[in-house]
Amino acid sequence: MDRERNLARYSTKGAGLAGKGVLLLIKKLMVFVGVPIFTMGIFLLVLTAGVETEISSMTAVLSSQKSSTSEEAAPDEEISAGAMKDARTSYPKAGNPFFFSAAYNPWVQLGAKPGYHNCTWYAFGRFGEILGKRPTLPTGNAGTWYPNCHTYKKGSTPKVGAVICWYYSTGGAGHVAIVEEVKANGDVVTSNSGWSGTRLFWMQTWTKASGYSGGKFRFQGFIYQP
Repeated sequence: MDRERNLARYSTKGAGLAGKGVLLLIKKLMVFVGVPIFTMGIFLLVLTAGVETEISSMTAVLSSQKSSTSEEAAPDEEISAGAMKDARTSYPKAGNPFFFSAAYNPWVQLGAKPGYHNCTWYAFGRFGEILGKRPTLPTGNAGTWYPNCHTYKKGSTPKVGAVICWYYSTGGAGHVAIVEEVKANGDVVTSNSGWSGTRLFWMQTWTKASGYSGGKFRFQGFIYQP
């Protein structure tokens, strides 16, 4: 930041000195060729105004660059360690409406019933279970959730209860899960389901050091509880 401030000061100062030098040279030339004092005064006033405008423009550009750099360097939110009071560590029971009632989960209309497994079905239901009502999350493939979610706040800092989103580097549907715990070092413990394979449910830890990515999983961000 000090470097940017010095750059702005020296650049403006240099432009000012250069402008004064040009004015002095023009003044000497006009006196030499005998231009009337009145005419010379008007000319110098117009030229001075132009130099000052150019200096102001340069200062504005430097100030804008400084502001942009400051915004880009803004740090992430501070990580708050914690865990869900009623963290889910197992597959939901058959009577749970957030997973098996069409009023709370749109995947029920697609055939979701006890024994069903799909990451988007599970994340939608678990987010709603934490929220206490049907959420307004996207319902497309997992890899589209983060860019298409406009109802809830999003970011790169882990928070308990959030949806964590990935796309696959190899193509495909992507994956979503729910953050059940955030550790002091930024690692997250997630609850998951998935359509491939035979696993209905599993817990998995993702490290902050890995950027919450690994293998074909490419971290997109978190969708936060309101």
